[in-house]
Amino acid sequence: MRIYWEADPKLYRLPFSQKPSLRKFDNKFEALREANGKISRVRFSFFEEAFDKLDWTKEPPDDWETMLLNRAQQLRDTYSYLRLWYSGGVDSHTALLTFLKAGIPLDEIATHQCSPIDDYNDPGNIEVANRAIPYLKFIEKEIPKTKITILNIGSKEFQKIFSDKNEDIERWFLHKNDWDVRSVISTPSLYYLFPELERPVRGTHTLGDIIGEQKPRLRRGEDGTYYAIHLDHILTYHTGRDAKYNEYFYITPDYPELHLKQCHLLKNTLKENHPDMYDLKPFWKNPGPYVEEYNEGIRYPCWNEVNLGKFDFPERRGIYSWVASKKGYYVLKTMRNYHPEIFQRFIGQFEYVETKFLKYFNDPTQAQSHISSLWGKEYNLGK
Repeated sequence: MRIYWEADPKLYRLPFSQKPSLRKFDNKFEALREANGKISRVRFSFFEEAFDKLDWTKEPPDDWETMLLNRAQQLRDTYSYLRLWYSGGVDSHTALLTFLKAGIPLDEIATHQCSPIDDYNDPGNIEVANRAIPYLKFIEKEIPKTKITILNIGSKEFQKIFSDKNEDIERWFLHKNDWDVRSVISTPSLYYLFPELERPVRGTHTLGDIIGEQKPRLRRGEDGTYYAIHLDHILTYHTGRDAKYNEYFYITPDYPELHLKQCHLLKNTLKENHPDMYDLKPFWKNPGPYVEEYNEGIRYPCWNEVNLGKFDFPERRGIYSWVASKKGYYVLKTMRNYHPEIFQRFIGQFEYVETKFLKYFNDPTQAQSHISSLWGKEYNLGK
C-alpha cells in the first residue's frame, strides 16, 4: 500500500511522530474514525518511500519526452493487460499520444459518459462527447488490436448507487474517499457498476488501469523557495479499496523522477514568466487565469501540434454553487429537473452525512463544504 493515511487514536501534539499505535488505512474516513475525528491525529502519506530518496533540488537531466516514453514502456513491461482511462483532457491525451508515438500497444482504451436520464449530449459530457469519442473513432483503424470501451453511466446506474439504504450510502461515501456526484465515475465506482471491467484478471492477466493524474502543485515560501506539495483531496478521487489496479501515469513510486521532472518544469515556467508571484494557487486553480500556461508548461511541450478545441461552462448558481466541478453541476441539475427521485436520494444523503461525518468537513455547519484536506510531505525544489 503506497498511498495511505496513518491514524493515532491517542491524543498527541504535532509534529507528527511515528508511534507503535499508528495504524495505516487505505480510506481517509476510516482513518478519521480511528482518530475520533481529530484531523491532528491523521497523516497523509503519498509515495514517501520513493520520494524521500530523491534530491528534489536537482532537475532530472533527461528531456521530458524521453521520460514519458520510458514511463509508457515501464507500464507495458509490468502488466500483461493495460487499460488507459481516457477523457480527452490534456493529461490522458498526452498519455495516449505517448503510447501511440512510441508504438507501444494498449490492450484497451476506456472512456465514460454520465447522465441520470440517459442523455449524453449535455455540457457535462462535452469533453468526452466532443473530444474523446471522436478522437478514438479517428484512430481506431490504426490500433485494431486495442479494445475501445465506452461506458454509459445512466439512470439504472444512478439508481443502483443512490439507494435508500444507509449501508449502501456509507459504502459509496467511505469506499471512494470523496463526496461529489461526479465521483460516481471514479474507478472504484466503475468497478462496482461494471464488474466486467475486472474480467482480464479472472484469467492469467495482470491488470494496470492507467490514470492521467496528477499535475504538480507548488507553493513558494517567503524567501522565494519553491516546494512540491501533495494534498489528499486532489488525489482521493481515484483512491479507495476498489482502486487496486490503478497506475498514475505521471506520479509513481516506480519512476519518481517523472514527477520530480514535471515539478521542475512548472517551477521553471513560474521563474521565467512570473518571478514575483508568491501565491501560486491562482496558477493551478481551474478555472483560472493561467490554466493554458499551466498545461503548456507540463503537458504540451511534446505534443503542441495537437489541438482538440476548447469549450466553456456557465457559472454555477444557487443550490449548485457548492458542487465540486462544473460537470457535476450539470449532473445534479439534470437530476433535479428530470429525475427528482434520484435527486432526492442524493440530497437526502446529506442528512445522513450530517449525523455521522459532519465533523470531517471544512465547514461544521454543512456537508456540502467539502472534505477537510490533509497535506502530505512537501519537498524543497530550491529557489
